[in-house]
Order: sequence, then structure tokens, then C-alpha cells
Amino acid sequence: MAHGAAQYLRMSTDQQTLSIEIQKEAIRVYAEARGLEIVQTYADPARSGVRLAGRDGMQQLLKDVMNPTRPFDTVLVLDVTRWGRFQDVDESAYYEHHCRRHGVAVVYVGEPFISNGRPFDSLVKQLKRSMAAEFSRELGVKSRAGQERAVHLGFATGTLPCIGYRRQAIAAGGAAKGVLSVRERKPVKTDRVRWVLGPDDEVEAVRWAFDQFAWHGTACTRIARELQRRGITSNRGVAITEFQIRRLLSNEIVRGNFVWGRRGVQQAITDIPCLPHSLRVNNMLPAVVDLKTWERTQDLLAQSVIRRHAGTSREILLRRLREVLVANPDLHGAQFKRYGLPALGVFRRHFGSLSGAYAAAHRAPDNEVLPRALSFPATQWISKKFLCDVAALARASGANVAIDIRRNVLRVGSAAIKVRVARRTIPEESRPWRVSHLEGRAEGQFLLVMRLEDNRVAGRDFYLLPPEEHAAFTGTLNTRVLSRFARFRVADQSDLALRLSHLSENQDELRWSA
Repeated sequence: MAHGAAQYLRMSTDQQTLSIEIQKEAIRVYAEARGLEIVQTYADPARSGVRLAGRDGMQQLLKDVMNPTRPFDTVLVLDVTRWGRFQDVDESAYYEHHCRRHGVAVVYVGEPFISNGRPFDSLVKQLKRSMAAEFSRELGVKSRAGQERAVHLGFATGTLPCIGYRRQAIAAGGAAKGVLSVRERKPVKTDRVRWVLGPDDEVEAVRWAFDQFAWHGTACTRIARELQRRGITSNRGVAITEFQIRRLLSNEIVRGNFVWGRRGVQQAITDIPCLPHSLRVNNMLPAVVDLKTWERTQDLLAQSVIRRHAGTSREILLRRLREVLVANPDLHGAQFKRYGLPALGVFRRHFGSLSGAYAAAHRAPDNEVLPRALSFPATQWISKKFLCDVAALARASGANVAIDIRRNVLRVGSAAIKVRVARRTIPEESRPWRVSHLEGRAEGQFLLVMRLEDNRVAGRDFYLLPPEEHAAFTGTLNTRVLSRFARFRVADQSDLALRLSHLSENQDELRWSA
């Protein structure tokens, strides 16, 4: 009676056209000789063996062995290298142990050792794993050396810019061949690849993108949308994105210079050290963008990095903040974007708070004054603070209080009060106050509104509206509405505390007295 077995197949590149079939045949012969039936196949075609990421077949196998109802108890693999060329040989052993731990044996049909845990076989298996890992490392070193040599000779490697450039195959003798399409490989292994200028309309689009960004202040998003509107797609035939435009604007190939080898501090998985410096070939192609436009573009990109990302150092943040404070001593958080400063969250991450950033920049912030045009986050913060202050006032008067901080709702006794602030979008006496975020009003809720006095956190006065008026309120406090709400006006905190105390005792009485 045949027993169920699974087979695992892997090849490194899609050019190994017979590799999978050779593995299948060897495994079939082994299985038939031992009465095993192949009931499941896991395959990773054109996948590197140095890491588990990207190997969907191996990942699914490791999941399925944990299933008690799996139809197999053996996994057949051609040899140790097909299982993987993990640089950490313990990683390869771990995945095999994972299978054995769940009752599934891993058998290498093309290896001389037996997977039975005997000391000699374990030693040979570990040696084979080390050899497989070393082969990948040595291959990586040779590939790196070949790439460096090709770059020095004027050939290009890597990802093309989104528009404006194409790949061309060059024969070993130097003769130019045809332009390669997307994902097309060079015709012969001995051929090399050189970048060439693309269609004229794409080259002109590259010039236009740099001109718009450098001299007209057009954002990358708008540049991408305009190119989409014109019907210009990337060299892969898909719509151009903001990310691709940003990468294009920082690519020196537009100046005719090819730079290769720029990589982060983290080394490759094969532990090949990073290059000490990038390889550069100047004047590889004709320049598409003039030097002045290129330099201005790089300056603007550097400024946008400082403005948008949190990786800025404390020294840079403080220097930029001090420069802006010299010209604008009354600077407030809502004005940071206007003056090209990073977001408030960046300063909070580096200094703990905005006050901490001001203190480090040798300026004490006025916590009572807000910018002329209050931003939504500032208004929201005041609203939450107002809610907590009202709750404390109600507790002091002896009322039973509960807070729903997320919905800005205060419960005093059996009554629910929505707490909001009203502000002017433009600080002029003729302008009305507006209350935002009144949608989703619950039935039977009171509304407590604090009118902000110009730019200050301290309230000018309060209005406590009963549920029926709350339901009809549109959110605008103009002269006519304020006149109608005069009977609901609360003059000061003492009056507000008294009304909250009455509300906790008798909701109907408060509604009648108002």
C-alpha cells in the first residue's frame, strides 16, 4: 500500500527551463522504489533560496505540515540546495525541524546521507548546508565584481526612470542591437545593456516635469496627474505616480551621469559588504536637464525631506525653528507649514512637546494665545479641554458626572450634554461664530457651546441649549441666532455651575427655566 508524500521543487531563475522537470523525475523514481505516492506538490519557480520571503510554496508547506489532517507524512526534496541556500545554516535546519516536530519527515532523494538523525549523517547534512550557503555568497561576490566592471565600461544596470529612457542590448563586439522591451532579457548571455534616450515626447515630458517643479512650484502629485491627463505612461505602460516622479527628479541620469551602488547601511543577506562609495560614470548619456534647473530641484527636494519626514536631527530642527522665529517672533504651531517647517509631530517626537521645542530655541511660548486662524487640531484640543473643565465644575457642585471623551459628551445625572466650542474663521466683529462637527446628534442631548474670545482659549460666554434647540441648531451663531438664544446664555462659570447642579437634580426644571 502506497503512503502519501509531498514534493518540494525550486529553481533559482526562469532560465533553468528543465530544472523543475529534472527534480520531478528524480523524486518520482525515488517514490516508486519505496512505495510512496506523490499527493501534494509545492513549488517555487524562479525563486532564490537564500531567504524564505517570496517563496510561497515553502511557506505554504510549513503551514500545511501543522494540519493534523494533511494527506502526507513525508516531504521529498531533490537535495539540500533545493531546500534552501540560507546564509544562516541553522535557519535551514530550523525549517526541517519544524516539519519533523509535526510528524513530517524531510527526505533529500539525491543526497548520500539518510535523514535519520545519526551523528555522521547529521554532520554531512550540516556540511552540505554550509557548502550551499557559501556557494551563494561566492556567487554574489562574483556577480558584484562583474557588475562593477560593466559599470566602469559604460553599461547600465538597475531600474530605469519611469519615463524618458530605454534599455538597448549591446553585442560583445560593441555592435548595438535592438531596444529591449519591459522585462525582456538580453538575447545572448555575453551581451551587455546600455541605457539610451526614449521617445521624444517622453524626453520632453522629463524636461517639463523638472521645469514645473523647480521654477513653478508644482507638486509631484500635480505633475503626475498632468502626465496622466496627457496620456503619457511609464515605460511599463501604467500610470505614472507621485513616487516615480520624485525618484525621477533625484536621478542624475537626466544630467547624463549614471550612479550605481547607492544602498543603505544594511548589508545584503549574503553578507557582502556595501560599496565604500557609489560608482559614477559621467557623461554616459546626453544631458536632458540643464545644470541650474537640476541644482534648484535638488535644493527643493532636500527642503521637502526636512519638512515632511521625521528623520531630521534635533540640530537641523532647531536651526530652522530659530531662523523662522527671528523673522516671526509670534510664530504658532498652525503656521509651521506656511514657513516650511516640519509638522508639529516631528517636533514633539524630538523635544517631547512644542513647548519643549520653543524652550530649546530660547523662546517661551504664550500658551494662552492661539494663531489668528485656528486650525482644526487646535480647536479640537480646546474642545476636549473644555469638556474636562466642565466635568470638574459639575463634580465640584456635587453632581454625578461621566465623560465620553471620544464623542465630547458629558453625562450629568441622567442628562447628556454635547460640549463644543465656537470660533470665528476670520477675526472680524461682523463675522459669525461657527460650531463644527455637529453631525450625528443623538436624540435628547443638550448642547453646551463656548464662544472663543478672538484668539484666546478663555471663553467669552456660554450657551446651554435644550435638546429641541440642539436638534434645530445649524452650527452658526450670527446676530439673529444669538438674539434668539439670549435666554439660553450663561454669563460666567458660576452661572454654569449653578445650571449644571440644577440639571443633575431635575432635567425638566432646567429646560423650563431656560
